[in-house]
Amino acid sequence: MKNDKIFAVIPAFNAAKTIKRVVAELQRCLPEISIIIVNDGSFDETATILKELDVIAIEHTNNLGKGAALRNGIGRALNAGGELIFTIDSDNQHNPVDCSKLLKELLEQNLDLVIGSRMGNVGKMPFYRQISNKVTSKFVSWRIRQEIADSQSGFRLYRAQLLQSIELSSNQFEIESEILIKAALKGFKIGTINIETIYTYNQTSYIKAIDIFRFVRLYFQSFSW
Repeated sequence: MKNDKIFAVIPAFNAAKTIKRVVAELQRCLPEISIIIVNDGSFDETATILKELDVIAIEHTNNLGKGAALRNGIGRALNAGGELIFTIDSDNQHNPVDCSKLLKELLEQNLDLVIGSRMGNVGKMPFYRQISNKVTSKFVSWRIRQEIADSQSGFRLYRAQLLQSIELSSNQFEIESEILIKAALKGFKIGTINIETIYTYNQTSYIKAIDIFRFVRLYFQSFSW
């Protein structure tokens, strides 16, 4: 039986090869979870596969970006009365079974946000991704005056009160930094827990040089928030 208080939001772009496993593992970990998948203009078979799954599907005709997908999915979860909202990427970089670790940490430590950090065990994470994660995380940590090991991780658990209290505008990958900075500035409690890191050699990273520029721009804009 679905629990209308616990949701997972998954932004998906060309995720036909991985989305079934992500959904199945999430449902195995938390059978009561309601899953919202935002198909962000995929041109593979993602839309067809979503029709076969027990999920709420939101379709973007065009690719609007990860931030736009997350904002739309989170909005749907909040409107449905969600109180605890996971976000997780669709590309199988995370082990969905770790959702139980995030839930346990949030409840036991009375946190508003738990980040699943990949940096405790980088595994096969490409070296350039390790460097970019460390650099952006250091800047975010300086900005919010709290050590954040993996500010770019998409595997998170939020309380609804946090998401209802901040106004988001990012359409791309910088949304994860925007959420962290705005949440910290409002005094919400943020924690981190190590999770499994999964990378395969044929995985494609959609983060580009323009995303670095967007992060830098957002970082400096944050001083006027």
